Amino acid sequence: GDAGVGGGGGGGEISTAELRATAETVTAACELADSLHTRALGSPLAVGGGGAAASAEEGEEDARLPSAAESSAVVLHGLFSRLRRSPEDQERVRRFAGEPPEPPFLRPVQLSGVAEPVASVHGAALAMRRALTQCALLANQTGGVHHSASLRVALLQHLFIGVLPLPLPLREQPRAAGVGMLDPPAPPRWGFDRRCFWHAAPVAFEEQAELLRLLGQLIRHYAAAVLCLTPTREMDAARIVTSSCAAALLDALLRVQAADAPTSLSRHYAGLQVGRRGASHARPFGFALAPFGLRELPSANLKLT
Repeated sequence: GDAGVGGGGGGGEISTAELRATAETVTAACELADSLHTRALGSPLAVGGGGAAASAEEGEEDARLPSAAESSAVVLHGLFSRLRRSPEDQERVRRFAGEPPEPPFLRPVQLSGVAEPVASVHGAALAMRRALTQCALLANQTGGVHHSASLRVALLQHLFIGVLPLPLPLREQPRAAGVGMLDPPAPPRWGFDRRCFWHAAPVAFEEQAELLRLLGQLIRHYAAAVLCLTPTREMDAARIVTSSCAAALLDALLRVQAADAPTSLSRHYAGLQVGRRGASHARPFGFALAPFGLRELPSANLKLT
C-alpha cells in the first residue's frame, strides 16, 4: 500500500507520504468548515433553530482559524503548485502578459466653436476653418470618441444650413444692342445682387483659393461621414439639402472676380472672358436642377424629399 502512485517511474510521481499529508490537510479543512457552519447556526443572528443546534454541539472544541504559518504550509504540497501566487510567480505572469498599452491621448472637440451665423467673407472662412479642424479631430479619434460620424454629419449640416448664408440668385439684366463690330462690349446678361456679401465684398485671390480649398475638404468629410450612417428618409433629405447648399457656395465662389488677380477660370465661368475681338460671346455656367426634378428616381425616399 506504500508504493508510489502512477506508472512509468517518471520524475512527476507523488509519494504516499505526500498523498497522506494532503488528505490530512483536506480533512482538517473540512472539519474547520463544519465547525464554522455549526457556530453560525448557533449564533443569535441565525434564523430558525439556532438554539437547538447550539445545545446539540455543547462540549465540542471551539472552531479555530488556522494561523498564517499553517496556511502557507498547505501550498508546499505538490498538488497546490498552481494555486501559489508568490512574487516570483506574479513577476512571471506579468512578463508573459507584456507591458500594458498606454492610454490614448484624446484632444477635446469643441463643436460650439461653430455656432453663430456669419455676415462677411472673413467670418465664413473662419467658421469653415474651425469646422474643418473639428472634423479632423473627430475623424482621427474615431476609436476614442463615440458616434464620430454622427457628430461630423450634424456639425457640417449646421454649418452649411445654419451658419453660412446662401448667396442670392443672379439677376437678369438686359443686354445692350450694339450697332457695329467696333462698338464696346455689351454688359453681361446676368448681374450680381450687391446685397449679398459673397458678390459685393472685394475678395483677394488668396482668400478665394482658401475658401475653395476649405469647401472641398469639408464636403469630403461630409461624404465620408454620411455614408457611414444608416440611410433613412430624413437622412436622404438632409443630405440633398446640405449638398445643394455646398454646390451653391461653390458656384458663388467660382463666379467671384478676385480684386487683385482675377483668374481665367472665374472669368470664363461667369461669362466675362473677353474673346479675340474684344467681345464676350460665352454664356455663364451654372447648376440646373430641372433635369433632377423631372427625372424618375428609383428610390421612394428621394422621391418624397
